[in-house]
Amino acid sequence: MNQITVQSCSSVGYEHEMAKAKLQVLIDADLKKTIAKLAIDKETSVTELVEQALIKQYLTKEDLGDRTKSKTHE
Repeated sequence: MNQITVQSCSSVGYEHEMAKAKLQVLIDADLKKTIAKLAIDKETSVTELVEQALIKQYLTKEDLGDRTKSKTHE
């Protein structure tokens, strides 16, 4: 009886990991498709889109830091 329980738990764990892996593949494929579509729509390369996103993220963090500093000095 215990052997059956262990085997079924192991099987469930394996199925769960496989489902997670399949979901990640779908998410990655959808993300790549979205980025490619944006690149085509905007006539820019994927590299440029990634660079723009990183610059925007960096500037947003800098802006937040500057706003926080200015509030503490007032």
